[in-house]
Amino acid sequence: MSYYTVTVNEVNVLGIIWMPAVECAMNYTLSKHDIENMGEITRENVENWLDTHAGDFQSIIDFRVDIGDTIIEWKEEENEYKYMDCMYPCEE
Repeated sequence: MSYYTVTVNEVNVLGIIWMPAVECAMNYTLSKHDIENMGEITRENVENWLDTHAGDFQSIIDFRVDIGDTIIEWKEEENEYKYMDCMYPCEE
């Protein structure tokens, strides 16, 4: 039996989309090229990268980063819940 390890580098984003201007969530899976263009993985560098690469959003409310061994959590815990509600809505 063979086992494979899959590493996924991603940024989870909560923001306001263009039309209609509502709160929405998206998951960006990053390529090696994306990560290299960010430079050092800091909240500020990821935020700058999102400013030029997150065209689906008119504004970013908050984000969470999981790249390699680096995890940058949400600024506000409430934003994690909003992200989850947008990504996985109730089926009531």
